[in-house]
Amino acid sequence: MLKLFKIFLRSKFLFGKIDEIDLIIFDCEGKDAILQLLTNEKYKVLSVRQEKISEIFVNFKIIFFVIKNLFQLPLKQLYLIALIKEFSPKIVISHIPHSIEFSIIAKFLQNEIKFIAIQHGHHDLLSLSRSLKKKIFIPEFFCFGNYEKNIYEKSEIEIKEFFPIGSLRASLSLEYLSKNNQNKDIEYDICLISEYSPSKKKLFPSKSDDLQLIPSYPDHVGKIAYFCHKLRDEEKLRLVFCGDSAPDSIYQKIENDFYKKYLSHTNFEIIQKKRDTYPTYINLLKSKIVIGGYSTVMREALSLGKKVLSCNFTNNESINFPLNNICLFTKNNYEEFKKIVLKIIEMSEEDYFKQLNSDKKFIIEDSHQTSNMMRKKISNYLS
Repeated sequence: MLKLFKIFLRSKFLFGKIDEIDLIIFDCEGKDAILQLLTNEKYKVLSVRQEKISEIFVNFKIIFFVIKNLFQLPLKQLYLIALIKEFSPKIVISHIPHSIEFSIIAKFLQNEIKFIAIQHGHHDLLSLSRSLKKKIFIPEFFCFGNYEKNIYEKSEIEIKEFFPIGSLRASLSLEYLSKNNQNKDIEYDICLISEYSPSKKKLFPSKSDDLQLIPSYPDHVGKIAYFCHKLRDEEKLRLVFCGDSAPDSIYQKIENDFYKKYLSHTNFEIIQKKRDTYPTYINLLKSKIVIGGYSTVMREALSLGKKVLSCNFTNNESINFPLNNICLFTKNNYEEFKKIVLKIIEMSEEDYFKQLNSDKKFIIEDSHQTSNMMRKKISNYLS
């Protein structure tokens, strides 16, 4: 009740009739990517997180629905269902597919409204307990590839229909380059992906789908960065270090402090820019090789036709890259690391992808047309 009271205190109350719209973006987190898909649609961004809610709609139909169903669901969820019914959209779309509230509301309204979720990452799924996974319900899931289908089915998560289409953000980064008259000319030899982990332990799924601690994970991440910078200095390579934190955020300092522990021997600079400028994707497009660990970006880079090397120095196979060939490196040895990185840098993209065979398409579809495919889907659903 205290949380609801705080929402009431800071929110603006809007009374009366609510105009119908075409589409609702569920959860303002991740809205920037979805907004890039819309043209002339009448839409509403529906903030659902406690700290983000700033307006409350009130009319007779909403109040009546909440009172009628008072003991079926929590008050907030009943309000959101009633509000969505009032807006009467054809589509509710979210870039946060593992939102339990999205799942509950989608199940309640699935026969009235089309609910769509778009994949943006993979790690949030890994941290969910079995009980939470059982609550997830997605009518239509636009995911990276059939690899996701296997993972979700193994986890017994209820997805009514899968659409493997690649990465939306990776695709939008290409559009951003084009709109801003930027090219994809190579500027760097190595693009290093930050995966900072301040916690001394990290949870990952085991082969039995139970979460397990990997205490060595932070040191593994730090060693990837150390090896890359050592190689940069020895071979006079051009390296760009892509951060995971937004500028001027509390996480920016945490990320920098984390890597200072492992890179005290050398100069380093982490690129931390606003995500709507797609800094990581643009930098990896301008690099000869992308190096990281378990980050989803590694697969997204493959979908853009980039050579990658995923490292795992934990001796724990559960966080191995999904492909076990030239793109996976598990030897905790700098000289071996140096040898494989220089080999991949010198390889042509054609030779590199020949070694991946058709496996790349399994773990992620090509992302060059993902955004256009999503626009077409939305347009078809609204027609």
